[in-house]
Amino acid sequence: VQAVNEIKMVRTTTFRMNQECLAQGVANFLCAFFKAMGGGAMMGQSTINVMNGARGRLSGMIAGIMMLFVILFLHSVIELIPIASLTGVLFLVVIHTFNWNTFKILKNSSYKDGIVIILVTVLSVMTNLAIGVFCGVVLTSLFTSWASAKLIKAKTTTTLNSTTGDEEKHYEISGPLFFGSIHEFTNLFDFTADPENVFIHFRSSRICDYSAVSAIRKVGIMYQQLGKTVFIEDIQGKCHLRLHRQKR
Repeated sequence: VQAVNEIKMVRTTTFRMNQECLAQGVANFLCAFFKAMGGGAMMGQSTINVMNGARGRLSGMIAGIMMLFVILFLHSVIELIPIASLTGVLFLVVIHTFNWNTFKILKNSSYKDGIVIILVTVLSVMTNLAIGVFCGVVLTSLFTSWASAKLIKAKTTTTLNSTTGDEEKHYEISGPLFFGSIHEFTNLFDFTADPENVFIHFRSSRICDYSAVSAIRKVGIMYQQLGKTVFIEDIQGKCHLRLHRQKR
């Protein structure tokens, strides 16, 4: 019961990401008119704020106002404090800012996640946080693209046309089709052994970019060179628009 009461006493407020990004952008824009240096979120101030029990957005605003007050009216007092004496405060902030559970996560995570974590940590220390996060996002996007490229699959069925009696082969494509999966997509087809009529269904797939459109055209051309006919079916929404634009 005591634990429940303590949880109820700690009231947190959610933040609006777009609103705070807009406010920070406007503040950095106004800094230029006063020859001040713009910046991002202050990790040290935020960490100390939370460590002292702050849980709402109002606490961050009050901390910013108090800092402005100190800079404008108490700067002469702040100048008396030696910079070396602030080293202990800086180390304390670093200790509480770093997520020490990362070492436990590395044991159970994949090697890709481990590479990203180590890369971001090293670059953040050697350069700055912005470069570290940017390189981490890029590397994560590449890993995701490589993983998604393996999701492209095809379920094949062979039927007979009820009117002509000719054999028809149907490819049910599943998974995203984009620049990273076009090689696997092309290898799904048996161009020489397939019958004269081939149907490719994209009911469970999505054409993500124009590299995918080029891959579909390449498959059609390869079948046409063998004297076979290809029918593209079940293309959805914007995917159909991409094919139409590429055709023009």
